[in-house]
Amino acid sequence: MDSFLPLLRRPVLVLVGALAVVPFLVGCGSAGRASAAVVNGEVIEQSTVTDLLEAQRRYYESLDDPGAADRLAAFLGAGPDSYAMTEAARSLESWINFTIARQHLERADRPVTDADRDAARSEIEAQLQSQQIPVESVDAELLEFTVESSATTSVLRKLVAEEVAADDEDREGRIQALFDELAPQRPLCLDIIVSESEADAQAALARVEGGEDFGAVAAEVSADPNTAAAEGYAGCATPEQASQAFGGDYTDVAVGDLFGPTAQNDVWVIVRIGSTTGPELEQMRPELEQQLAAEDDQAVTTRLAELVTEAKVTVDPRYGTWDPETGTITPPPAGTTTTTAPALTGP
Repeated sequence: MDSFLPLLRRPVLVLVGALAVVPFLVGCGSAGRASAAVVNGEVIEQSTVTDLLEAQRRYYESLDDPGAADRLAAFLGAGPDSYAMTEAARSLESWINFTIARQHLERADRPVTDADRDAARSEIEAQLQSQQIPVESVDAELLEFTVESSATTSVLRKLVAEEVAADDEDREGRIQALFDELAPQRPLCLDIIVSESEADAQAALARVEGGEDFGAVAAEVSADPNTAAAEGYAGCATPEQASQAFGGDYTDVAVGDLFGPTAQNDVWVIVRIGSTTGPELEQMRPELEQQLAAEDDQAVTTRLAELVTEAKVTVDPRYGTWDPETGTITPPPAGTTTTTAPALTGP
């Protein structure tokens, strides 16, 4: 499934010089009962779409920059009270995806709290400020609905992440299996001491060759804080990878062999062979946990996508065609417009 499916990522206000694309915005109007779409039996009225479009129009009209007029012209339709149909389709698809997210939270009895809204508002305002867009310049209705939608989708992702974690009944088994797969590919484990001068490196080497523990010396004098905190442990690799990283021939080595000091990018490095049989599980655990976290995140993404593909959605064909695989609407041909004026009815 395409990565741009709105539910697949935590939403923030998308800014391209202005609020040209605003995901997950909703509007609620009381006028008119015509249906723009139906999501799992819930009607989205056409007034909902026009409320959002009118909020966006007000924002464009408030802008005072050279490109504002062009953006407004592209946003509006050819006639009075009309909008480009691509913009109407985009607003409706945003509302559909928001409705799917909200419905799932309601089924799970998971509320969106004021704290969730505050967090969403802070993130949106920070993004506005980073692009030098005054918060007060954004239409209030547009901003409030963006906050609500962003908070809702964020809570949904947290909920689905909790569901994925609850289904992981054998995480330690997954870690062991991943370790068994990766560890044999990295037979050489290397410890290093990094020095900022050749003299410091020679002094550290003399201490090690004099019988001091390599890890203790690394922890005390190494200029690299990450490996110093691990008593010099730098990870495990193939002999070829070790040669590429530090120079030298690592094809026939034994535990305790020392290499260097060698000059590496303005520092001097001493290498010790810590193991020729690969890492211990605990040495790799941080990396394994990180990889499992990435797999879990992908599982969350997949479940969120399934909410969209499994939703029963019908769309008024005037807006275009709903694609459940991408969570988007393919709008009618270019140049089509929609109007906020009441629909004409027959006699």
